[in-house]
Amino acid sequence: MKFLLSIIFVLSLTTTNVANAVCSNEDTFDGKASIEYPKSGNVFKKAKATPEMKENTKINAKSKILDAYVNKCLDDRSKVEQYLREKNKIDSQLDKFVTVVRVKEKDNQEKRIYSVKMRGSVNSKIFDTLLYGPGKVKGKGKGKTRMVALFVARKAMGTDSKIYDDKVTKITKAETGVAGEKSVSSDGTTTAVNKQTTAVAKVQKGGSKVKKTRASKREWSIMPSSDLNKNILGVFSKSGYRGMSYKIFAKYCGSTPTNEVEEEFSVSDTLSEDTEFAIFTAVDEAERKRCKIKLFATGTMNVNTALPDKVNGGYSALVSVRADVKMFSEDDLPETVASIGPIQIRANGAEDNEAERNALDKAGKTAAQEIINTLRSAGIN
Repeated sequence: MKFLLSIIFVLSLTTTNVANAVCSNEDTFDGKASIEYPKSGNVFKKAKATPEMKENTKINAKSKILDAYVNKCLDDRSKVEQYLREKNKIDSQLDKFVTVVRVKEKDNQEKRIYSVKMRGSVNSKIFDTLLYGPGKVKGKGKGKTRMVALFVARKAMGTDSKIYDDKVTKITKAETGVAGEKSVSSDGTTTAVNKQTTAVAKVQKGGSKVKKTRASKREWSIMPSSDLNKNILGVFSKSGYRGMSYKIFAKYCGSTPTNEVEEEFSVSDTLSEDTEFAIFTAVDEAERKRCKIKLFATGTMNVNTALPDKVNGGYSALVSVRADVKMFSEDDLPETVASIGPIQIRANGAEDNEAERNALDKAGKTAAQEIINTLRSAGIN
């Protein structure tokens, strides 16, 4: 059965300042392990670690190198969960992707403890292949699963924020005491006379302050993204899928035109209910066989406007990626089968526009690969 995966991504340039660990095959990690061995049966001969004990301890140390890599470099929850599911299988193949660059052994015969310290690197491509499997990579032509992609890049042009002056309410309470006087008449009677006086006045002041603000409104500008989409489709193609741009799919299969989708994303972070319903209806009612879609993914990419890099020089831009994947079936509503991110990717450039372009390119490829990895881990190819 042929399936078509349609992917709509929004790339929005904002002022996100979240950093993320990015690892390479050149990064090294430490691992150490030890074992306590039994006493020697010969009182005249000291005990020592056997070759088998040493080998098992080295395997444990190499496993700790992988643990250090996982803790630092696997920041996507779905990827960590997949590793935990496949841990025994992956740990049994450490020699395929862990390269040891330094080994330090010590056999303390007095305490009967053999210990190993290692430093090594992890080949992430081989690790990912073992983690998710090679996938069902097919030859050219009709056997491949179709994947449709639309990445919409947008950049923040300005932000409208409104803050009101504090609203202050004051309450003042004044009390004036009443003083009494006595007068004595000639016949011996007394008369009490009340007179108002300010000498015993009491004043209390209080009140409240209320601050009122309005949520910021952001204006966006759509950016050209043809090169970005070509690179993303290239990742899908190398993974055994048949890529197609959303523009071609929309025109050929009667879905919402690309310019209408871009226009909505220029004023909002999500598609409107009407547009989303129109796309899902086009999938459900498609008469052409090649327009029948099994999987549909939507996502957002928020990329900050490039800022000067005070450490390395030039400029630096950061992108945050989120995506959801829905699966269609003939007798049910669309079901969410994967949620990706947020994943953060940073890129540099000599100029600000180069840094932003590099960030978009790198983030697009990373998002495409994460989609493929997540689908494979769920057994969806």
